[in-house]
Amino acid sequence: MVVIADSGLLSSNNINDLQREGYEFILGARIKNEKQILQKQILSLKLKNGESAILKKDEHTNLVISYSLSRHKKDQANREKGLRKLEKQISSVN
Repeated sequence: MVVIADSGLLSSNNINDLQREGYEFILGARIKNEKQILQKQILSLKLKNGESAILKKDEHTNLVISYSLSRHKKDQANREKGLRKLEKQISSVN
């Protein structure tokens, strides 16, 4: 059996339990939740749309990194929307 989940649904204790019991698992994750050195490795990959790479996180865990241009555009639009909202809030205070 392979457990597939979003990492937000599993606690670190549950993940440790999966590892201890020998289960294989695939978890969705975000770059910002990784250690800074691993973030730098991921960002240095310079993947193109649809490309993937595998990085070793530790002796028992591999990260499968993929890049999606459509996800990039969605995330960028969300960041810009958030900035506009903050700017509006700041200007209404002054």
